[in-house]
This record gives sequence, structure tokens and C-alpha cells, in this order.
Amino acid sequence: FLASMAGNLTSTWFGPISVAGPVFYAAQLLANLVVFWIVLGIEMFTKEMQIGTYVIVVAVALLLRVGPGTQEDQNYEDLIMTPYALGWFIFLNIAMITCSLFLIPGINLKKKLTQPWMIYVI
Repeated sequence: FLASMAGNLTSTWFGPISVAGPVFYAAQLLANLVVFWIVLGIEMFTKEMQIGTYVIVVAVALLLRVGPGTQEDQNYEDLIMTPYALGWFIFLNIAMITCSLFLIPGINLKKKLTQPWMIYVI
């Protein structure tokens, strides 16, 4: 959990938001490799998994060097106040509230069920 939060917070320090996703996922993969395999020893990573993680981390490090740069002349307030951005913001909030309202009865229903096969039907 802490490695995930650290990767998410530090992913925006090294460039534009377009590279935040790859930086976050590379940091998460590397943290999983280090924490669960080297530090705790509770997970076994094969050679292919290790090499794949290293390749992704190196690719993201190169992306930061040769990838897109930050745009200094952008006004974020103007971008957020465009009709498309406002519409998308409203749509996502309505979807989040609707899903949250449907989630609450489902939690209570799962508690009432006694047989495990009934949970998969719902």
C-alpha cells in the first residue's frame, strides 16, 4: 500500500501528466519486486518476471528523457472550464454517485446470504 502511494505521488514529479501513468506502473512493478521478493521473501519471481520488470522500468526511464515535455503556456483553468471537460466531470460524478447507491444494498444482501453459491449468482 505504501509503495503504491509513493509511486502515485512521485509519478508527477518527473514530467507532464502524460507520463504519470507509465511512471506510476513502473514504480509499482519495481516496488512489488523489491518488497515482496527481496525484502519479505514471500513471493517468488521467475527470471522472465524479473527481466520484464527491468525492461519496463528502463523503458519508462527513457520515456522521461526523450518523451513529451511540459507545456509552460497552458492555462489549466481555461481547459477545465471547456464544455467537454465540464460535461465529462458531471458525467463521472453522476456515475460515481449512482454506483455508490447501488453498492450499498449489494453489501447488505451479501451479508444475508448463507450459502456461498448464491453470492456468485448475484
